[in-house]
Amino acid sequence: MKIKEKNKVRVLILAQTLSGGGVERFVSTLLNNINSNTFECTLALFWERITYPIPNRIPVHILGNTKGIKKTRVIKKLINLIHENEYDIILSSIWHTSMILGEAIPFIKYRPFTIAWFVSNPQQARYDQGINYLWAQRNYKRFDYFISVSSEMIRSINKCYPSTINKISCVHNPIDYQHIDHCMLFTDSNHLESDKLIISAGRLVPEKNFELLIKAFHKVGIRHKIKLAIIGEGPEKNELINLVNKLKISNFVDFYGYMDNPFPLYQKASIYAMSSNFEGFGISLAEAQGLGIPAISIDCDFGPREIIEDNVTGFLIPKNNEEMFSERMEELICNKELREKMGKSAKLRARKLFATYNIIPKIEKILLDSINYNQ
Repeated sequence: MKIKEKNKVRVLILAQTLSGGGVERFVSTLLNNINSNTFECTLALFWERITYPIPNRIPVHILGNTKGIKKTRVIKKLINLIHENEYDIILSSIWHTSMILGEAIPFIKYRPFTIAWFVSNPQQARYDQGINYLWAQRNYKRFDYFISVSSEMIRSINKCYPSTINKISCVHNPIDYQHIDHCMLFTDSNHLESDKLIISAGRLVPEKNFELLIKAFHKVGIRHKIKLAIIGEGPEKNELINLVNKLKISNFVDFYGYMDNPFPLYQKASIYAMSSNFEGFGISLAEAQGLGIPAISIDCDFGPREIIEDNVTGFLIPKNNEEMFSERMEELICNKELREKMGKSAKLRARKLFATYNIIPKIEKILLDSINYNQ
């Protein structure tokens, strides 16, 4: 058994990987900013994919693939890890890790405080249907507390999983703007004109609805000779490239794939665009706003309307309204004064609401309160 550092709260954080997504970026930000004098953190991953930085002091355990019969082996490894280290708190960062932890909880010989993090609407993410719903209903009853990344999403979570009622609070994802400012120093995008770039980032999957974004950009890009940069990878990439070719805008749309450091590119952007069908929060959107980039986003459930102040830091567009999305793009492209005004407001608002110095203490308070609750 590992000897616990004196007076420190021992926390185990579960994640699938530490590479390529918003949840993974959140875990990295949390581990880099949590008070190490108070909390002794450990990270457990299902897959050994680590591209986001974490401090050297953080132990990392690889539990393994959870597909098929391997799931039972992973659950046993998790239980053994918990018994060996006697963590005070176990924090699960996403639905899948919560289901694995939920399976393990009845076999833990003592009672750590367990927290499940909700990063997307379970009703829209299809976790409220069929076997997944029954699995989640059973396992969430075993958790002590829940955190939602947006306040409006709590009602949806409560409706889907009644066991979360009166045991959930909202904590927005923390954004490490100081780290982002540092990353922007390593610029490799001098070939781009700062007034002629729209940027969007996310997994290339149906729920991100990049098809709508590309169609909305179509005529605007040609008319104003402006570029659209899409950052991310995913199964829809070839379909989206085919759409760009079909619309004859391949000279105006660039697919950058996954980028370890996209922020020099952000620095050149005049507009950030988000076309998702749903977003729990929208880390990339909050990052862009904190860099002073006015944003245009579909007014989807739930994150964008908690990040963008409509007509002040950007524009919220009704769902599936491709025409209005295009019109708002053109309005910002043609009005530099409006872009600068919205960008300034966006930077002030985002850095006040979502910066690590504001969000991390809220997480730390929940963790400390949970220790008092368990005692």
